[in-house]
Amino acid sequence: MALSLVAGALLLSAVVSGWLIADRPSAVGRPAGSSTGVGRYSCSYVRQGELMLAGNSTTNSNLVALSSTGPDVAEVQCLLRRHHLSPGDVDGYFGKRTEAQVKTLQRQDHVPPDGIVGAQTWSLLRHVE
Repeated sequence: MALSLVAGALLLSAVVSGWLIADRPSAVGRPAGSSTGVGRYSCSYVRQGELMLAGNSTTNSNLVALSSTGPDVAEVQCLLRRHHLSPGDVDGYFGKRTEAQVKTLQRQDHVPPDGIVGAQTWSLLRHVE
């Protein structure tokens, strides 16, 4: 009887976990491993001239916005963390939390807070302090 209860609890836990993450994009095809232990991407900061790179993308202009996915998003998330903002996991998914933190950065630097990362916001993110 006790074994059945444990097995049932484990099954219920697995089903609920699946429901909670079902609206997230699949992790298939994303880089595995993380030197910082967050998400599926790593944040390896390197200064290149007057720019800061986080090891996922070198773009200065690609538009990144809500529901975007991939290495450009992971780069945004890493650079937000470097600016002491909390976009959540560095998972390459631009969700509401990442959008909110982009808007916070934009407000702090007196840029219209639209939550979209374009050339001006990339410049803010990549700025070397």
